[in-house]
Order: sequence, then structure tokens, then C-alpha cells
Amino acid sequence: MEMMWIAIGLIGDVYFIGEGLKNFKNPNVKGLLERLDENDEHELLIEKDIHYFIGISKEDAQALLKEHPSIPHI
Repeated sequence: MEMMWIAIGLIGDVYFIGEGLKNFKNPNVKGLLERLDENDEHELLIEKDIHYFIGISKEDAQALLKEHPSIPHI
């Protein structure tokens, strides 16, 4: 059982050392936690309020949603 924990620790070490070496010549690259925090800025809109957010008429917003049904909305 102890060997398993040592193996898991070594795998983690190799991963983090590899990530560090990839970014060695480019220190401005965002780390894993910084990349995960970027996704927190998204928000869902209610379908009837989309036109307020985008700044278009209600009819144009409805047409846009019909043309592109894959747009995430609730």
C-alpha cells in the first residue's frame, strides 16, 4: 500500500515538473488554477432578457436564437 502512495506522489511530481519545464522560457503563461478561474466569468441569461444584454430589439434576439439554437440560454 505504501508503494502505491509513493507511485502516486512520483506521478504528481513528474506532472508538475513537466508543466514547469514547458513554461520555463515563457513565465507569463497562466497556471492550471488561473486557467480554471477564467471560466467563472460566464453567466446564463434568461431568454426574455437577452435583448437587454446585447442591446438589440426583442424580435432580433428571438430571430438570433432561432438561427442559432445551440446558443446556451434558459
